Amino acid sequence: ILGCTALDVADDIEALSCAGLLAENREGIRIYPDLFSDAVLLDACLDSSGHESFLYKTIVEKLPATDFPALLRNLAQADWEARTRRGSRNSFFDPVWTEFARRFQDANWWDREKMLRQWAPFAPFQPERTLELARLAINALEPRRRRNDVEAGASCGDQSYMLKALPPVLKPLIMWHPDQSNQALDILWAQESDRPQQNNKS
Repeated sequence: ILGCTALDVADDIEALSCAGLLAENREGIRIYPDLFSDAVLLDACLDSSGHESFLYKTIVEKLPATDFPALLRNLAQADWEARTRRGSRNSFFDPVWTEFARRFQDANWWDREKMLRQWAPFAPFQPERTLELARLAINALEPRRRRNDVEAGASCGDQSYMLKALPPVLKPLIMWHPDQSNQALDILWAQESDRPQQNNKS
């Protein structure tokens, strides 16, 4: 992405590993410990004037959320830190959210349910967009059948299947964000009143 050679990257990874600053998990290699990782991420996203850095812009442009799902979680947290602790007025999560919302609207019911579950772990860092996502889910139109779905005779589920993933997405807002908790509860209450029999089954 940045024009580095594979040997340069390998040398940097080796140096970090020797210093005990790398951890490996099922998602790959990451900087460790978490507080250090968060600080590095935030510093990498912002320049000296508090605006989006060149590195951030390059990564978002070259490595979109469709190819790197962890980007969503990492940038959601860094964006929250920048706005709440550093007073940044700009949200550098905007382009990532725009892409996520576009994919959500284009997806079938099953994929939308998967995307809601993907969003849930970092919902506390994006309370306003979490409410927006919940409304997108509730008002989602019937997905267009893709050619390979039709040829395979595949079912894409239904809206009630997708909406089962909504409570875990909104729960962090109810617990940690009093300014958004009433709206989250209203959404959940509306879903309960609209589909009481289906909800009782689940």
